[in-house]
Amino acid sequence: MDIKPAFRNFLVQLSVVLAFVISMLSSVTTGAQGMVRSAPDDREAFHKLLLDTLHIQTGDMVLFKSNHFASRLTQLGTFSPFSHCGMVVRDADGQLWITHATDNEYESHRLQVKDEDVPRGGVIMTRLEDSFFGNGYYPKIYLYKLDESHFPRPTPEMVNAIYQKYKHYKFEVSPIRFALASLDLDVFGYDILSLPDHPKIFCSEYQIYMLMELGLLSDPEEAPNEYTPRDITNLVCYRRFAPVMFTYRK
Repeated sequence: MDIKPAFRNFLVQLSVVLAFVISMLSSVTTGAQGMVRSAPDDREAFHKLLLDTLHIQTGDMVLFKSNHFASRLTQLGTFSPFSHCGMVVRDADGQLWITHATDNEYESHRLQVKDEDVPRGGVIMTRLEDSFFGNGYYPKIYLYKLDESHFPRPTPEMVNAIYQKYKHYKFEVSPIRFALASLDLDVFGYDILSLPDHPKIFCSEYQIYMLMELGLLSDPEEAPNEYTPRDITNLVCYRRFAPVMFTYRK
């Protein structure tokens, strides 16, 4: 029996299923339906909108959605409409940064890291606008405001201190490890898909460590590396307000 035609047929059917699942993920709602805005075409106007209209502050969370293959694969493996996340840092001069864990590879475009000469991956801090205006890699970003009526607003110094602690961590580039970490399969009370501590870190895993050390998440229900970007939006400190979604006109 010639298995090659059968194998090719299997691959075709698998690709159809995957394409269907990915298309479904693209239409997944992101929780509470909030405001949708078209981002201004220039950085200065976008920056002013974030500061003066939305009053974005340190501790707010931004989540990203991309149509690129690696991002779609991440969304598929984690059953999440998002592929990346980062925490906002607003410094004393009103400059907006995000601290996040990333490979910092956006179609050959790399983001400049704060106070460093050479762009790199891992746990980094970069200008918020650079993630959006760099090359259109992320055509949509979602802003989730911290519920400061019940949670203390962290200061930029607090976030920066934790960033300094984690910035030597490398980014985990494998979407398979990310997908496995996000799944639960309990056998006799032990999650056999849970990954051990690893010198590399996921984007949402870093945010969970950040939230824990800031006192915004005191009793996590799962290990930090099992959280996905979507899980963060369901945390009590972020789920009170509907998100603001920005679309980028490339």
